Amino acid sequence: MRPGEKIKEELLSAQENLLKTPFDKIRLQRNMNFAPDRIEKFIHELKSNVEIGNVRAVYDDANELVPEMLGPSFDEMMKNMFA
Repeated sequence: MRPGEKIKEELLSAQENLLKTPFDKIRLQRNMNFAPDRIEKFIHELKSNVEIGNVRAVYDDANELVPEMLGPSFDEMMKNMFA
C-alpha cells in the first residue's frame, strides 16, 4: 500500500439520510445540510483562489465544505509534496 491510499471508502456520512424508493435496491440520498448557494460560493472562491495561486485557501475551503474530510494538515501536505 502506498502513502495516502485508502483502505476503506465511505460513501455516506452521518448527516446523510437514505430514503426508500419504489424499487427495492434503490435509495435516495438526502443531505440535510445541503445549501446550493454555499456550493455556488465555494466554486466562485475556488476559481478565484486557483487563479491567484492561493493553495491554503483552496485547502481551507475544501475542509469547510467537507468537514468529514480527513487527511494531513496543510503544512504536512505541503511538506510531503515538496519533500
